[in-house]
Amino acid sequence: MVIVHTVSSLLSYVAFLVAFVAGMLFLMQERQLKHKPIGMGFRRLPPLEALDDVNFLAIGAGFW
Repeated sequence: MVIVHTVSSLLSYVAFLVAFVAGMLFLMQERQLKHKPIGMGFRRLPPLEALDDVNFLAIGAGFW
C-alpha cells in the first residue's frame, strides 16, 4: 500500500513539473510575441494553445 501511495505521489509531482515547464514556455513565447523580437527560438516553441492545453491537462493529472 505504501508503494502505491509513493508512486502516485511521484507521478503527481512529475505532472506538476510538466505544468511548470509548459507555463514557463507559454510566458516566454507570449513575451516574445508582445515585444516582437522574432528569432530562432520562437520557431521552435509550440503554439500557445498547445501549451495551454498541456498545462491544463498536467494540472488536472497532478490533482487526480
